[in-house]
Amino acid sequence: MQSIFERHGYKGIKVNTHAFRHELNTEMHRAGLSQLLIDAFSGRTSMGSVYNHETVEERTQRVAHYHPKTKHSNAAQRLEKVKTNQPLSLSDVKDLHEGDQDLVIHQTHVGICVHNFASEPCPKMGACLTCGKLGCVKGDDVKLANLKEERADLKRRYEKALDAKSRDIFGASEWVKKVGMDLYKCNALIRTLENPELENGDIVWNVDNGWTLTNNAAAMAGLMDANVIEDKNEQLPSLDELSAMLDDIEV
Repeated sequence: MQSIFERHGYKGIKVNTHAFRHELNTEMHRAGLSQLLIDAFSGRTSMGSVYNHETVEERTQRVAHYHPKTKHSNAAQRLEKVKTNQPLSLSDVKDLHEGDQDLVIHQTHVGICVHNFASEPCPKMGACLTCGKLGCVKGDDVKLANLKEERADLKRRYEKALDAKSRDIFGASEWVKKVGMDLYKCNALIRTLENPELENGDIVWNVDNGWTLTNNAAAMAGLMDANVIEDKNEQLPSLDELSAMLDDIEV
């Protein structure tokens, strides 16, 4: 009786069925699964490290990848993690100083967020385009498409705000300013991410508008002057400049 290998022209190869179990376990190790998960998947009640046939070189490289003395995260590795929804740590996106704690960071629909959610909830209530802790990764086409959808929505809202302002509706001027600034920053992020001079995996950091839940509460209570917060954003355009720039945005 011929084996499956002999039937397909591979003579001299003999493999028993249990060998495939060893091969599958080895490939799971190479893919980065923990021994605990592999044991659970394989239905074992004890550690089955004997099933791991990785070479010494493979094991050494994996340890070196995670060891703080030898690991290095370049732009290509970072982009691969983002595209495949792998966990990202703070050290993957920025240089840590001595004493800084490395944390797993959050991914949003438009980029990555380096806010420490272990210390407090989002101080921006999810308004990513107002936050300086938002980073957009060049080459992440999914999040770039999300940014473009966001821009189209902001463009519609901005036009409605302008219409409301023209009819002297109360609060419309602030609406124009708020939505217009978000539209300006969203468009700037998109244009920067589409710049061919940037390498895939590079991070474009957003500009913070200075407002948080705490600052907003303090301003409403009269404990902080709103102008003090907004004066910190000198790099952002005035309302007139903003209007002129937004007229040229096409979505």
